[in-house]
Amino acid sequence: MKHMKLHEKQVSAQNLECGDKSRAVRGSRHRFLFALCAKIHLIPTLRRKTSASLRLCVIKNGIAICAPFRHCASVLKMAVGVFLLAVSCASAASPDDSARAFLWEQAGAQAAAATTPDAYLQAAATYNRLVADGVCNGPLFQNLGGVLVMAGDGVNAAAAFERAERYLGVTPETRQGLAAALALQTGRAQAELPWSRTAFFWHYAFPCSVRAATALAGWSLFWLGVFFRLLRRRGIGRVFLRSLSETCLLTGGLLTVVFSASVLMTLANERHDEATWGARIFTASAIETEVGR
Repeated sequence: MKHMKLHEKQVSAQNLECGDKSRAVRGSRHRFLFALCAKIHLIPTLRRKTSASLRLCVIKNGIAICAPFRHCASVLKMAVGVFLLAVSCASAASPDDSARAFLWEQAGAQAAAATTPDAYLQAAATYNRLVADGVCNGPLFQNLGGVLVMAGDGVNAAAAFERAERYLGVTPETRQGLAAALALQTGRAQAELPWSRTAFFWHYAFPCSVRAATALAGWSLFWLGVFFRLLRRRGIGRVFLRSLSETCLLTGGLLTVVFSASVLMTLANERHDEATWGARIFTASAIETEVGR
């Protein structure tokens, strides 16, 4: 009986200790759950603060990113304004173009319907109005020279064909027209072109723009030869670079000198003709026209 009582006492003591531990565990669990619930209640507040800061960051970054685009937008607006100004200027210049087109068609109709030197002279006057208006191109001077030949004015016809060749180069029409103009000046049925046109064929055969491009190409080729000569001094392929540099120097220098002189002469003659063309007086002659035919 004593042992039983003693055992009961021991059991009760162990139970008490286990009870205390379980209460402690339950208390810690309750505290953890309470803290967790508190944090859960704070989550919406944290979300609101985080979303607000995120929105603020996005707005700041968006403003920083869009700043260059605002500058681009201003540049685009300026470009659009310049484009609209150019369009307005072009539309403002369109009446002049339409007037020139009308004069061109009128002169062509007059030349097609002309049967007498005076009628051809009238067509030449219409073409000359375009020249006085600042129009300078090969077809205009070619047509002007043609009607002047039919009107019997060989001197002005030759001058017109020469100006046409500066823009077009030698064509069958300009060659035949210039020969007819020279025939009118000499009073013969046929006339030969000067020997200088054969000796300096490049000056007459090619337009001024082509000759200027050839002179520029020769200038570039000349400096390419200088570059090859500098490479040869460094000992890189001396034999090959020597021949190549000499060829480039000789060819480039020759092209530059020949075609540059031709272009300068053409520009000087064209400038003189532009300054004195308004003082030319077109005349008609029935006898010279018959000889020209």
